[in-house]
Amino acid sequence: MGTVSFFPPETISPEGIRALKQVCLVGGYDLTPVPTRSRTDGGKLFLSKEANESGYVQMPWPLPGLGSPLSMSSTLRERSEPYHLLIELTRGTLNQIRTQTAEWEAIGLTLAATDREELRAASALFGSEVLELRSSGQTERLTALLARAHRFADGVSRVFAEQLLMTRVGETGKLKTAFGRRFTTLPNETTRKEVQEKFTAIRLTPEWRMIEPTEAGYNWTRFDELVDWAIGTGHSVSIGPIIDLAGDSLPEWVRQWAGDLPSLTAFFCDFLETVIRRYQDRVESWQVFHGFNHCDAMSLSEDERLRLAARLLEAARGTAPDGLWTIGVAQPWGDYMITEAHTYSPLVFADTLLRAGFGFATIELELRPGIGRRDSIPRNALETYRLLALFEVLGVPIEVGVWRPPGGSELPGSNPDWAVTSFVMAASLPQVKGVYWNNQYDPTTTPSPGDTPLSPEFVPTPPLIGDIRKLYIV
Repeated sequence: MGTVSFFPPETISPEGIRALKQVCLVGGYDLTPVPTRSRTDGGKLFLSKEANESGYVQMPWPLPGLGSPLSMSSTLRERSEPYHLLIELTRGTLNQIRTQTAEWEAIGLTLAATDREELRAASALFGSEVLELRSSGQTERLTALLARAHRFADGVSRVFAEQLLMTRVGETGKLKTAFGRRFTTLPNETTRKEVQEKFTAIRLTPEWRMIEPTEAGYNWTRFDELVDWAIGTGHSVSIGPIIDLAGDSLPEWVRQWAGDLPSLTAFFCDFLETVIRRYQDRVESWQVFHGFNHCDAMSLSEDERLRLAARLLEAARGTAPDGLWTIGVAQPWGDYMITEAHTYSPLVFADTLLRAGFGFATIELELRPGIGRRDSIPRNALETYRLLALFEVLGVPIEVGVWRPPGGSELPGSNPDWAVTSFVMAASLPQVKGVYWNNQYDPTTTPSPGDTPLSPEFVPTPPLIGDIRKLYIV
């Protein structure tokens, strides 16, 4: 694409100004961001990248009631005439909806007459805006239309997912997809009851800093209790991630070795092997690591993190040859690729390990909208579907961790419907082996006496998830 120019929105709120700072170009098979240079001149926005090829532009534009979900244009070519930024984002979103719904209808799914009329009406409104470029009030009208398109995308995705679930169950009977929740601490009685009613699997995350606060000084009490409870539920139990670069679980004494790959490899492998040996008679499924694809942690380069990931997989296999191994991928849409420090997209990272012979049973994709270092820019549920279809090309089953944004939060994309729809979407797809619900802390929820403050374990799960479990999951 080289350089492409745009007319930015004529009226911009403070949130819109922040959004313009996140606009970037996108390309490649996996549609990941590329390092983008931006400048304004003469009322125009100029975006440029190294490769001189067609591509897309994306931006998290603020929408009423939806936070700031990411919108992406259709393919754009380099030209001298500026594009209209909101026009292209709206065009791209509507085109995504039309294309995907046509594909779903081609495989036998049904689009309701009301949905078909809604899509026709939105397309007609867009056509009117194209004929009135830069007219008075157009920014507000396009923003409303773009919000309408994103709501429709989420709604039609839910319809598709539920139809696919019904179709699959009708053909094969109830599904064996792991329907799970993740825990780091022992839940209260209310949550334990919920787990029995709504889920079939539990994933336990050991916090290294709590288990080994000083080198070789282990305290297994809390995690032993958690494992005992999980095993006692009769559900499928897995442990991980054992090593998480994207979180805050690393003990302080390890951090003093930042940048020293041989020493970090020794410490990481030792903790990994210790955890596996302690529980391998009771647990066979493990998530080895998480966040290695994107997190600039411990002063390790991208290639060093890849080598460390390979070494951890080797150590896991050597400790328990019959174990089932999962790797975790953070920011699976590749938002981190916007910086020049990264060259491995999420898909390429996983593919590189597979091609090098470091096999694993599943890949967990972390769908976690927000603004933290491990969070992804919020997207609509059609983008969830595109992501899961993309990773299917690796030929490895997928697990999905869905994080519901905090209720009452002002975070971009704090729309709880997205999380539920994405959870149901993941559960409906044949390539998804397991889907795990992860609540972030809800500040509007008052913990019961004895509950750990600020703990995600005690936020109620939406009723629909329990309904899906009863109807469609073994």
